[in-house]
Amino acid sequence: MSMFSFFSCFNNNNKKVESQGNNFYVNKGSYDGVRIPLIKPYELIKLNGSSEWILNLVEIPGSVSRVNGVYVKGNTIFLHSGESYCNNEKVKESWVVIDAEKKVEECFYLQESFEDKNKGSIDFREPDIVYKEFNDKGKIVW
Repeated sequence: MSMFSFFSCFNNNNKKVESQGNNFYVNKGSYDGVRIPLIKPYELIKLNGSSEWILNLVEIPGSVSRVNGVYVKGNTIFLHSGESYCNNEKVKESWVVIDAEKKVEECFYLQESFEDKNKGSIDFREPDIVYKEFNDKGKIVW
């Protein structure tokens, strides 16, 4: 094997690894459901036959179910959900803030507390509309 062939093989392998690493932001789902990539490793998931969007938490055990609003700004994910659990308490609705860079996941069951923490309200988007944009254009503009 010549040196050129060796380096060509090495470079092709690196490209495969790079594209596999970036797959998070292009993969739209599989046969059993669809997904919306937010900030790696966070994603919204909706299983086939369900109308409910779910986000699995990373730092604490659990998930955010019945997500009906989402917004991403910088390294922060904002969620609004219907009836769910927040800080181990069942609530009618909750607001979740995830700082992906600092690895902090916070839940609020009072809108005022959420807005105080974030210095105002957030312009949430419906996950179905966000998914349509992602599916049609291959990207999401927040």
